[in-house]
Amino acid sequence: GAKTNPFKALYKQFIESNKATKSKATINSYGDTLAKLELFEAMKGEKVWLERIDQAFYQRFLNFLIMDMQYLNNTVGKHIKTLKVFINYLSDNNLLPNPIDVRKFKVLREEPDVIHLTEEELLAIYHCKNLTQEQEWAKDNFCFSCFTGLRYSDNIKVDRSHIKDTMIEIRTTKTKKAIFIPLNPFAKEIIKKYDNPNSNRPLPPVMHNVTANALLKEIAKTAGLNEQVR
Repeated sequence: GAKTNPFKALYKQFIESNKATKSKATINSYGDTLAKLELFEAMKGEKVWLERIDQAFYQRFLNFLIMDMQYLNNTVGKHIKTLKVFINYLSDNNLLPNPIDVRKFKVLREEPDVIHLTEEELLAIYHCKNLTQEQEWAKDNFCFSCFTGLRYSDNIKVDRSHIKDTMIEIRTTKTKKAIFIPLNPFAKEIIKKYDNPNSNRPLPPVMHNVTANALLKEIAKTAGLNEQVR
């Protein structure tokens, strides 16, 4: 009979094996790379066989991502990195038909332009007055993230059990690692403001990221932040 290609079955096994230890976003990105490999097969008329994953295949897939998909370096790099993680998983579990040297699979990367607030701008937002209740909640959640370095995905799950006197102790959603963050006076002030004995959350109510971002634009205008940024 026809030879079956175990590539997709093994890739799906790779995804399943990581679900317990990786964040949902990482698992989604693994699935996204599989979708791009399937698109590569469809558009190039070339089946992806494990036996044929070599430097020449890497170059063809790289060209596909850059030329056909028109992706920028960081997106291309993300897919190549996932491909390398998958191959290393196969290697670690003795599932490769023949050794593949992924060290030469270069992961393209460039530093994105990081737009950030100055301390003065952050404090202008923090001290902003005459806000609606929803704006106040969005402002305080945002400022708390700035004062602690917590991602949105971690901020929304903070409850009383995470607050240890002058620290926050939390296991992050993205990396699943336990981290300890000292609370500065501003962060403590926000916790004190929302310290309601009837609520398990010592911070403002959680709202959807998109809603919070829209409110933050309004707050920034009220706070006088209007610098043009490219």
